[in-house]
Amino acid sequence: MKDVDLSFIGCGVMGESMIAGLLREKVVEARQISASHPRAARREELSKKYGIEVFENNADAVAGRHAGRVRAVCLCVKPQRLSQVLDDLNSVLNPAQLVISIVAGARIEHLAEALGTAKIVRAMKTKERMCEIFCRRSAASCLSRPRI
Repeated sequence: MKDVDLSFIGCGVMGESMIAGLLREKVVEARQISASHPRAARREELSKKYGIEVFENNADAVAGRHAGRVRAVCLCVKPQRLSQVLDDLNSVLNPAQLVISIVAGARIEHLAEALGTAKIVRAMKTKERMCEIFCRRSAASCLSRPRI
């Protein structure tokens, strides 16, 4: 998946778990991942630990250095932050990008309407390991298809 860049919006425990799984299993390289987090200390921690580029602004994580290459945006925020995140991404997301949501209670229909795309996958997890398994087994086949 050398031609696929991923953007993680929100990098708490779940977002970090997905990033760690993708890098550990060598599905992607660190240079292919961008992320966002509101706290400077957390951005620095993630950047040093994984070698990824982490932005303060959600839109920058999608449209920054990786502009035009991000094929999937992973929404990894708490439900109470979703409305602001959708507003942030509405103007930068393009219809060709896949949105993967692990946001509890976020309905696909709501995400599709707010973001203007029908390419949405909702992934649920019960343990961090399930998220890593998703990244290893599902992301590679889903993102490597020519038409998503």
